[in-house]
Amino acid sequence: KFSSNEIIKEEDDEKIVFIAKKNGYLYKENEFLSIKDELEVKQINLKTGNVRDAKDADVKLEVKEKNALKEAIADNMIVETAYLKVRGNVGNKAKINTKEVLIEGQTHKNSIINSDKAYINIHKGKLISKEAEIDRLEGGFIKGRKVKVNQAIGGRVVAEEVEVNMLGSHVKITALKEIKIKRLIGEENILKIAPAEVLGSEEEINKIEKEIDEIKRNIRTRTKEYKKRVKLIKENTPSIKGLHDKYQQNKLKGIKTSATI
Repeated sequence: KFSSNEIIKEEDDEKIVFIAKKNGYLYKENEFLSIKDELEVKQINLKTGNVRDAKDADVKLEVKEKNALKEAIADNMIVETAYLKVRGNVGNKAKINTKEVLIEGQTHKNSIINSDKAYINIHKGKLISKEAEIDRLEGGFIKGRKVKVNQAIGGRVVAEEVEVNMLGSHVKITALKEIKIKRLIGEENILKIAPAEVLGSEEEINKIEKEIDEIKRNIRTRTKEYKKRVKLIKENTPSIKGLHDKYQQNKLKGIKTSATI
């Protein structure tokens, strides 16, 4: 049994085909099939299987296991979905690929996460995300554009912009534009502004160098125009003052000043 709003059945002499009318997860309850764009599961493990090829389907998945002694996403599992919320922990060698991910537990040091946006409570694994917010970094690796960390206790961050609320010890931060540290409590940290390390590829470096050259050309053009205008003002100041004085005199005398002046 199924809903005709969600699934089409096509039948001929050789086969019966069921076709989904929308993106989502196939959900079975009491022998009734439906397609959900939001799905809740207790765990992602060998019993449920991997979740693949759903990153571009605009569907949401919530993994509800939050017992600190268990893995919400078990070891070696793969999860590919648009939006992922994990109440608990991410296991050893687990791989996550999403548009947006929220992890309320902690990530294993051998876990790998790729996302456009990431919010992680305790991060120990590898994260590649355009934007990332981490409550506590414990020896993990983060690469992205804009990274915010509340508390860093060991680990490495490579990003265009990095902001750390409280910096502990043995943290390596490499940035392209800026590093903000609100409170420093540890030691033996390495902070670097190193564009080549952040950009990585030769193509990206060449792109930035071209942008810099264009900015320099723009500065030269504007500086030349500025000097030209300053010169013009200086050369004309005496005559402008004379005309202004003439206008004031005429105004006091009640004489109408000519349009030329």
